[in-house]
Amino acid sequence: MHRLSWVDPERIDSLARDFFIHALIDMGASYILYDDKERAICITGLPERWRGNIGQSPSDEVIFGNDLAQQLKSMRQGLQKAGDQGLIEYEFDDGCIFQFKCRRLYIPDQGLYFILSVADKTEERQREILLQTLLLEVSHRSKNMLAIVQGLASQTARYCVSLDEFLIKFRGRIQALSKSQDLITDTDWRGVHFYDLVATQTERFTRTHSLTFETTGTNALLPPNTAINIGLAFHELAANAVAHHDLSKGPGKVIVNCSQVEENGIMKWEIIWQEDFAKAALPDENSGESRFGAIILEKVVPTSIAGTAKLDLDQNARYVLTFPVGITD
Repeated sequence: MHRLSWVDPERIDSLARDFFIHALIDMGASYILYDDKERAICITGLPERWRGNIGQSPSDEVIFGNDLAQQLKSMRQGLQKAGDQGLIEYEFDDGCIFQFKCRRLYIPDQGLYFILSVADKTEERQREILLQTLLLEVSHRSKNMLAIVQGLASQTARYCVSLDEFLIKFRGRIQALSKSQDLITDTDWRGVHFYDLVATQTERFTRTHSLTFETTGTNALLPPNTAINIGLAFHELAANAVAHHDLSKGPGKVIVNCSQVEENGIMKWEIIWQEDFAKAALPDENSGESRFGAIILEKVVPTSIAGTAKLDLDQNARYVLTFPVGITD
C-alpha cells in the first residue's frame, strides 16, 4: 500500500525527521504533527485514499475534505492542556471506517503541539459486527435447542413407566439431536444434506439389526433448524423400525426418498420413509410411547418447519413429510 509522507524542512531537524519518519513508515503508522496554531508540520504514512496533491502547506480541508476537517478542528479545540486526548471515528460512503486520535503534548523548549494518529478500523469493525451477529445467532439457536430438549424431557417422562425406560428413550433422542448438530457445525451452519442426515441418524441401528436404509431422490440442502427436526423424526422412525423388525424372517429394507412436488402452485420438499420387512409385532397405537412417537412425527416436526405430515403404521410403515422449498430458520 502506498502511503504519503510530508514535512516542513524549515521547521524540523533533518536528521530527526528522517529517522522518525522511516521508523513510523516501517511500523505502518500514520501521524500528523500540528503546531499550536493547528498548522501541519509533519505528515507520515497517510493512507492511500488521501494521496492527493497536498502542496507546500497542506491543510485538513485539502487532505480530508471540509466535513471531516471540521470535526478534526472541533476535536483539537477541546484539547486545552498537555495530556488532553480526543477521539473520533468517521465512516465514509464506501463503508470504510477510520479512527482519528488526537493528543495535546508539550515538547520542552518548543511549546505545545497536537499529534494526530490515523488508523483504518474497517476490518476490525466488520469483525466486531460479525462476531456480534454470530453471538446473537448462537444465543438464538441455543435457546431453541434448550426448548427442544426441555420438551423432549418432559414428554418422554410423561409417556414412560420407569426411570430406566425414560433414560433409554431420552438418551437416544438427545444423541439424535447431537448428531444433527455435529453435521450443522461441520458445515459452518450452512445446512445439512439430506443423504448425510439419513446416514447419520440410522447408522447406529444397522449394527445390531439386519436392516438396510437406502436413500434415494434429491440430496437437498436442509437449513439448520429443519435438519434438527427432521433428524429427530428419522431417529424416531429408525428406533421404531428396529424395535419391530422380525429378525427370524430375514433382512429388511427402509427406503427414504426426497423429491420436489408442487402443491397449490407452491414448490415443496416431500420426504417419504417407506419400510419393507416383516414385523414381529405391530406397535400398539394406544401405548404411551406410540402416542408420543406419533406426536413428534405428525405434530412437532411438521409444525417446526411449516410443513405437514402423515404417518401410517400398518404392516409396512410409511411416513410422508412435506414442507416449503426455500424455508429458512
